[in-house]
Amino acid sequence: MILPEAPGPEQLSDLLARCALRDQRAFATLYESSSAKLFAVAVRITRRRDWAEEVLQEAFVNIWNHAAGYNATKSAPMTDDCDRAQSGAGLAAPAAGGGN
Repeated sequence: MILPEAPGPEQLSDLLARCALRDQRAFATLYESSSAKLFAVAVRITRRRDWAEEVLQEAFVNIWNHAAGYNATKSAPMTDDCDRAQSGAGLAAPAAGGGN
């Protein structure tokens, strides 16, 4: 199986702009192209797959709801998305009883 090339920052910015317009295909493409990396960030922080799955879901809900607020001059798209996942992961572990 040949995996497609990961989209670059410009393509991700375009996907986020389309998500801001509620383009569900763009959101699906964004998810397919970045969910594995964001999941890895969440697993690294929470150290639990089940929490990381919840964090990933919340991160993408957050991305969908706040895509219009993305500012390409402040951060690269993947940086912004990872920040969202890290924020969610940091909140998930204490809410679920700690990181152990």
